[in-house]
Amino acid sequence: IMDIPLRTAYNARELKTAVESLSDRDVILIDTAGKSVGDAAYRKELEDYIAAANVDEVFLVISVVTGPRVCKEIVRNYAFVPNYKLIVTKLDEVGAWGNILNIADYAKKPLSYITMGQNVPDDISQVDTEKLADNIIGRREVVL
Repeated sequence: IMDIPLRTAYNARELKTAVESLSDRDVILIDTAGKSVGDAAYRKELEDYIAAANVDEVFLVISVVTGPRVCKEIVRNYAFVPNYKLIVTKLDEVGAWGNILNIADYAKKPLSYITMGQNVPDDISQVDTEKLADNIIGRREVVL
């Protein structure tokens, strides 16, 4: 969709090679499979990926439609990842965005980006706290 180079890696060694092959790029996005980190083998694999890629930033992606109990579980399961930031998705699927506050509170991490829609990359936005607050308190319906 974004018409950018794509590499696939099935282990940390392949990921390191893929990142090295894109060293001429300013930004490299790495998307990992969304699995349960309750699985110790997957947790180790994710730690290995982060180390092999020598990443500058790590983002935990959570849908705003995810229930509070599951949000807490996700945040707790990813607590081993140091200094991650949040991306909250699917704001277009709900009328009120109050769950963003829950997610940010559970994680105690900065909220960096939100998504509203399926048009990549147009529907990804940096967080505008004023617009978020306006929607959460019902001041107005906000379109980002």
